[in-house]
Amino acid sequence: MLIGITVACAAALVLLRRQARVRAETAGMRVVGRLALEPRRSIYLVDVGGRCFVVGVGDGPMTMLAEVDAPTATAATTLKAVP
Repeated sequence: MLIGITVACAAALVLLRRQARVRAETAGMRVVGRLALEPRRSIYLVDVGGRCFVVGVGDGPMTMLAEVDAPTATAATTLKAVP
């Protein structure tokens, strides 16, 4: 029984360390909003270092659609097309 408890504690410790590493890698980046268009297609508003990007996600690769001014990102009114 003691061996089982020790293994469970070790597994929990490894999991916590892994989650801390993932959080550190995504620091400065967050999903502001998501709009589902179809079951497998969505548009995300992502904040990266104070800049907001509109990203399309579907069956293929992700595509950056536009950049939104940070102050108007919550209102979602002004889009700047990305070349």
